[in-house]
Amino acid sequence: MGEKAEYRSAVRSRESIRRAYAELIHEKGTTNLTVKELVERADVNRSTFYAHYQDINAVLREIEEDVVQKMFAFLDASEHNELLNNPLPFLMRIGTELEGNRNYYRLLLETNGSSTFTQKLKDVFLERMLTDRNAFSKVSRQREFLICMNLLAGGGVGLCCDWITGKIDMPMQELANIINDIAMNMMKQFV
Repeated sequence: MGEKAEYRSAVRSRESIRRAYAELIHEKGTTNLTVKELVERADVNRSTFYAHYQDINAVLREIEEDVVQKMFAFLDASEHNELLNNPLPFLMRIGTELEGNRNYYRLLLETNGSSTFTQKLKDVFLERMLTDRNAFSKVSRQREFLICMNLLAGGGVGLCCDWITGKIDMPMQELANIINDIAMNMMKQFV
């Protein structure tokens, strides 16, 4: 039982540090952020911080890796054929995650390094979609399909970012349905 409590405490500490990091980079940017400020905002001590992270940059790397792993999990939960024929379940899984953590993602997106990270998300989606040779081999006009996938991935990530930051004012379900309709219309010509 002590081990479980210790584990929960470590998880809470990491979450607190990550939230504090997101708040501080939103307020100050990444260049002036110190460990002292971070631990004060997170309400943890320095030794707790260093028990989990080598330095401040390690916090950002972990946040990015966590989001990428969630994207992989959403993609893994979907069959590639499903994504080609009906991406709505995939879009709804992403939408649920974004709705549940909208403020956290907004803080992360409204910082200087967010364009690099959004490009990484687009690349993750494309890489996973294009590694399924079985589904990809069934696609006609593969060059055009690659362009279409780039457009959908970049546009989808961009629309989700705009929703998170409040530039698009509609329920996530509605946005997911619109993206799904656009994707389905584009995919009809390839599958």
